[in-house]
Amino acid sequence: SSLLILSQSAIAAEWQRGLSIGGFNKVNLYVPDTVSEIGNGKSLMIVLHGCTQSIDAYLTANLETAADKHGMVIAVPDAVNKAGFSCWSYWQGTKSRSAGDYKNLITLANDLKADTRYNIDTDQVYIAGLSSGAAFANTTACLAPDVFAGMGISAGPSIGTSSNGALGPCESADVRARCLSYAGSFASHFDTQIASIAQGDKDTTVNQCYNDQNSSGMAAVYGVSS
Repeated sequence: SSLLILSQSAIAAEWQRGLSIGGFNKVNLYVPDTVSEIGNGKSLMIVLHGCTQSIDAYLTANLETAADKHGMVIAVPDAVNKAGFSCWSYWQGTKSRSAGDYKNLITLANDLKADTRYNIDTDQVYIAGLSSGAAFANTTACLAPDVFAGMGISAGPSIGTSSNGALGPCESADVRARCLSYAGSFASHFDTQIASIAQGDKDTTVNQCYNDQNSSGMAAVYGVSS
């Protein structure tokens, strides 16, 4: 007979599904065995779904590859206050740290940071999203730059635009002014925030004008040039 011994790190982490955390009724959570190569502990990435999209779609999006490599906890919450087509309602309601899903996302981040089981580095908390989730992530990161050290915006309409601007002609937005106004007294935290903004060049759903508008707007917030 033979004896097979596996180390703790050799056991693959698995998705925890349908958790109730931070004001959300359903969150899919992936916790890697690894820790971040920088900072202290694991990083955290909150990922926001797009319209008509289930959070379970992200179970097969290869997020585990990045999570394992970079020691990153992944949390994918299902929006509570959905608009039409199950979108994150970035064009509705009060844009405030204490309102709706903005409050829920900040609470989610803080609750996960506070749970010692996850060993999350408070300086490495990020938020990302697709389409309506991207616009909502951008708004949330502008509201709470003290909480979110960075944002990942994929094919997102600009913050503060209407629902008509999502699928129709490009809607002009002063992203810099809006982001700074959302932040208010927390604006000094933009000094250390980062943004990754991207869109497929064959995207026929969300107007590609927003990619340039978002990137130039956030660059202006950070005071960096092209």
